[in-house]
Amino acid sequence: NTQPMEPKEEYLEKHKINELFSHLLEQLVLERPDDPIQFLISSIQSTIKRIIIMGPPASGKGTQCEYIVNKYGVEHISTGSLLRLEIKSGSPVGIQAKEYMEKGNLVPDELITKIVINTLHSPSCNEKGWLLDGFPRTKAQAISLVQAGIIPDKK
Repeated sequence: NTQPMEPKEEYLEKHKINELFSHLLEQLVLERPDDPIQFLISSIQSTIKRIIIMGPPASGKGTQCEYIVNKYGVEHISTGSLLRLEIKSGSPVGIQAKEYMEKGNLVPDELITKIVINTLHSPSCNEKGWLLDGFPRTKAQAISLVQAGIIPDKK
């Protein structure tokens, strides 16, 4: 790591570490779980939102996505945007997707799922959480997500 280290006080403030630990300690004292370590792990994991929104065209998904992104600060992921980025970047996956699209064909599940899974494993999605907009669309896509260990929140 060639970056100079920021002072620890700045780091703690920037990432709201003191607030996080204060909140966790408060929850721990209130709940008094039998397994405090597992309780803390679950509490930390639950702060990162993993959301899927689905619905037919013109059902208000866009409005809801905007609200969710503003409220939780998650990454908004739509397959259309991802495909455009991949094509623009000239990546191997983007080149493959472009070939299908130029012929008027749908991009195969395996290809679109690969793009989505790579995106969901990005540092930004791991830190901020994510909102999948209209994906998965097929059973095969849903199974691929589960097999990759990508499961949305239950609430």
